[in-house]
Amino acid sequence: MDPLSIVASFITIIDISSKIITICYRYRGAVKNAPRDLLRVQNEVTSFRSIVERLHQLVIEDPQSQGLPTLEKQTGPDGPLTQCLVELESLKKRLEPEKGWRAASKALMWPLREGDAIKSLDFIGRVKQTLQLALLADNAANTIVIRESTRDLGHIR
Repeated sequence: MDPLSIVASFITIIDISSKIITICYRYRGAVKNAPRDLLRVQNEVTSFRSIVERLHQLVIEDPQSQGLPTLEKQTGPDGPLTQCLVELESLKKRLEPEKGWRAASKALMWPLREGDAIKSLDFIGRVKQTLQLALLADNAANTIVIRESTRDLGHIR
């Protein structure tokens, strides 16, 4: 996947995550006894967004992504990042407030059932772990390359 596509994926995920977080904040502000799922959704999506923002920054710093091949594989068309984007879009759609006359009747109801929230959050958590492991693998590989490259520098004096 080319760096521009990777950056576009990251930007889309950051945007959708921000919208989900905003919906959660607004709901928490409007309802006194918000469900536990709400805080859990907000925290998990915020954590995931932070990781994607950092990955976005890394790809921008290294546009050729030569130092992050494992991470790049995660961003392919069938990769976990693409699947997570679909999950985030679905979650956002389920959380968005209704419009029209239905809005009044559902305005104070948390739109997710506990099982739905847990399923979405577990999936996002697994993708987050996969991205962290991919980044860890790339960092380990880069450390080995640096060690091999600098091994002979001790002989230069």
